[in-house]
Amino acid sequence: MVDVVNYLWLPHNGGNDDSDATMPTHPDQEVLDLLNAVIHGVKAHMQQVLREDSDPITPMEMRALNWFARHPGSTQGELVQHSGRDKAQIARTIQQLIERDMLARTEDAADRRCHRLSLTERGSLVHKKVQKHRKQLDARLVQGFAPDERAQAVALLQRMQHNLTHLA
Repeated sequence: MVDVVNYLWLPHNGGNDDSDATMPTHPDQEVLDLLNAVIHGVKAHMQQVLREDSDPITPMEMRALNWFARHPGSTQGELVQHSGRDKAQIARTIQQLIERDMLARTEDAADRRCHRLSLTERGSLVHKKVQKHRKQLDARLVQGFAPDERAQAVALLQRMQHNLTHLA
């Protein structure tokens, strides 16, 4: 697995990023091992980027900002339901984002007990920076793929996701 993680992040052929170098394959390597290595590499890279940013955020804060950027005006409960995370963890994350002026909380006009959440200007700027890093990482992951190979990789990952959600 270390080979896979190193392959993702280290330059190949003396640093020439245009190389056609391919990762060595092992016939007995399991798909799950490879997926775990890729996931570990992606998480490690994003955590490093988030820590080094001028406005550092945690991975959970990043996920919350992503959610509210895609679903402005959603509630804390909707994020809990979507993420499958503990209510208390989501509440702490949201409170931290509000205190850091990245999320704004407003009362729902129809139900005063309900609070709607959306990105502030600062939250939107941080979200855009994170999205830029995500796009760069996405491009790095499929570097050297032909368009049809990228499409095939996406289709295979979607099938894996479908298979996982429909386990008996």
